[in-house]
Amino acid sequence: FFSSFLKQPMAESDRWFCQECGRELALNKLNLALKYNYAAANCDWCGTSTQIARTPPHTKKQPSGSSSSASQNPTSLPPQNNKQGTVQSSAVPHPKPSPQPPHNPQPVGSGGLGSSTPPSSDAGRRRRREEAPTFFKAPGQNFLSLCESATATPDAIVSKLKEYGQAAGKTDIALLIEELEETLEKYEDKPVKALLWLYTLEGWVYQDANRGLREDKKTVLKYFMPLVKGILMGVSQAPELHLTATTSRLFRRARLSPEQLKQYATGTPFLWAGLTSTSLHEPPFNFGPHLFIITVPDQFLKKLCRLDDVSAFPGENEVLLPCNMGLVVISAEPSSRPGTEVEICVKVQYEVNCV
Repeated sequence: FFSSFLKQPMAESDRWFCQECGRELALNKLNLALKYNYAAANCDWCGTSTQIARTPPHTKKQPSGSSSSASQNPTSLPPQNNKQGTVQSSAVPHPKPSPQPPHNPQPVGSGGLGSSTPPSSDAGRRRRREEAPTFFKAPGQNFLSLCESATATPDAIVSKLKEYGQAAGKTDIALLIEELEETLEKYEDKPVKALLWLYTLEGWVYQDANRGLREDKKTVLKYFMPLVKGILMGVSQAPELHLTATTSRLFRRARLSPEQLKQYATGTPFLWAGLTSTSLHEPPFNFGPHLFIITVPDQFLKKLCRLDDVSAFPGENEVLLPCNMGLVVISAEPSSRPGTEVEICVKVQYEVNCV
């Protein structure tokens, strides 16, 4: 199977499908599969490691009377994890976005203000962008203690990731470590760029790292804190990645439950526990009906970084907000913007000095 698969050149317009659930796979996963001669990839939708092919299984002839929910609805959103600090997709009823034709990721906001078409059809990117940040009043104690003691050298980061991947049964850990080591070699003079590249990948690294941060879970953080600390320390030492005064306003959409929305009352200080992706441009409204508009005073610009030059998805105008950055709510008002229920204006107010 795979010898014939490799002989077919991969074009930008190619579509590759999971043969388990029938949904389309992300191109970055396929690039890795092609590079390392794998005939399977971990599906972003159903989570299984399965065969990949140019046609979804639901287009093939089905036995008489058979049916498949994945075949009948291959573009429906997968269920959200019901983890502490995350929002179930059913928590607040919102219309699902209409299925869009697949295409390569485009810059966030490329559809224009209020555009109903997401810049990328990759479901993982959409879920990542609309996920509700976790509201905290103070940094977690496990975060503070582990961040202080963590060793953030490239060797320590690779070692801990490998340890976690093996303990957690991640089938792609060898592939991931090889890719990371190659990228660290590429950015030998600025290893933080390799760490940021790793963060932008769709997959378990950013998901599990942020889960540990949001739940302040020691059993997870002990593996990921070298990576997190490496990012926090490295960003301040890479001025070419810093924001400028002309790029000091950021955007983030989310889907908040009524209870979560009440937390953002005017004047409320808070922090987001996880590493938070934001954008220089307003994202399309189907990334969530609640729009955060984040003002960054000049003294904090060097703590945030643009990811365009190092991202696995370049062109998204993505900016990384550090974990546990202190903010305050300036206002939270109903919005007149298309597809937006509430605008929440916040301002960076302080940083947690843990490195």
